[in-house]
Amino acid sequence: MKKRLIYLCSIIGVAVGLSPAMAEEATSLLPLGRSWAGNENLPLPYGIGVDYYYQRQGYDIKSLSVNVPSFSPAMASAVQVKTRVNEGDGKLDAWLFPFLNVFVLGGYVAERTTVTGIPPPINTLVINEHGDIFGGGMTLVGSIQRLWGSVLIAETYADLNNSDSWIRSWVVCPKVGVQLDAPWREKGWNVWVGGMFQRTDEDHSGTLGVPVLGHLQYNVKLQEEEAWNALFGTSLDICKHWEASAEAGVGQRQQFTASLAYRF
Repeated sequence: MKKRLIYLCSIIGVAVGLSPAMAEEATSLLPLGRSWAGNENLPLPYGIGVDYYYQRQGYDIKSLSVNVPSFSPAMASAVQVKTRVNEGDGKLDAWLFPFLNVFVLGGYVAERTTVTGIPPPINTLVINEHGDIFGGGMTLVGSIQRLWGSVLIAETYADLNNSDSWIRSWVVCPKVGVQLDAPWREKGWNVWVGGMFQRTDEDHSGTLGVPVLGHLQYNVKLQEEEAWNALFGTSLDICKHWEASAEAGVGQRQQFTASLAYRF
């Protein structure tokens, strides 16, 4: 984990060091169709940043098998599953057009899955997994004066430390917001509300050491209980090149995102 953080910080440091030399060339290339935006003050075309993401939600069980003699698949309906996710990633993005931003990301994810309602002697099964996550997506944006709307579409895949465990997520986030007067002149301050649609497929397989039973083999396939939740957030241009944002989600899925990006 420490090596990943050092590596990520090194990438950001190199990007910041090179950005003055790249800035003149970058602004001459992107975004394409700059004239379509008229007199709008467009963001700098390239970005490199870091994100922290936390999520907690319940899951429905698509299938569950545990090598316990007293357990049968029919008992899965009484089982409850909750997961907690912590993710850190680095992200690169670019404004291809004034209305279209594309991005790629990669990082580290840790997930704790708690399964309750399993017949004795297990009762509760706790699975801690971690691994690498990568993905990408795009954001479509439109605005009228200070009002704006956006739709983010993204897909991520996490390869967990157990050889047969993985998570694939597809996300759509529509938002509407307004740009406010920032504490200092000519800088953007935005607030927004919106929603998040998430379709996640998870497959966890492995072996756990359980008292009395010894090594327990399990396989569980999961899907979120509720696809939609509500979002609200804010972002602020700290200076010409740096911007920060925070966003929270409420409902059946609870989440929090904090981001810091350097634009050039």
